[in-house]
Amino acid sequence: MRGEMRDRGALGRAAEELAAHFLALEGYTILSRNRRCAGVELDVVARQGDLLVLVEVKLRRGGLVPATRALRFRQWDRQRRAARALLDRAPWAAAVRLDLVCIDLEPGDLRLQHLQGVVPL
Repeated sequence: MRGEMRDRGALGRAAEELAAHFLALEGYTILSRNRRCAGVELDVVARQGDLLVLVEVKLRRGGLVPATRALRFRQWDRQRRAARALLDRAPWAAAVRLDLVCIDLEPGDLRLQHLQGVVPL
């Protein structure tokens, strides 16, 4: 069990690393990773022009539920709270957007989806 938890943690960090690299290739500036704000851990905080982008990363391995369905309402509610707090601290930002990077990992296959503005503030 303990080894599985370490493996899961390592996989989660690798997923966040992959998401950050993907976003950078798409032209985003990565401002921080695993940042805590308003009692919430944010996987990736990025900038796209004058837009502050908070990105939640979800990884699923060969499960019945895809990563796109992995986030619950309460998690998005916390993300909204953090988004408002960060926006107040970023005078350069005209607006904030909540995104989701979904990574589905199957034997021999990896699918990454970037869903923009998945929940309204």
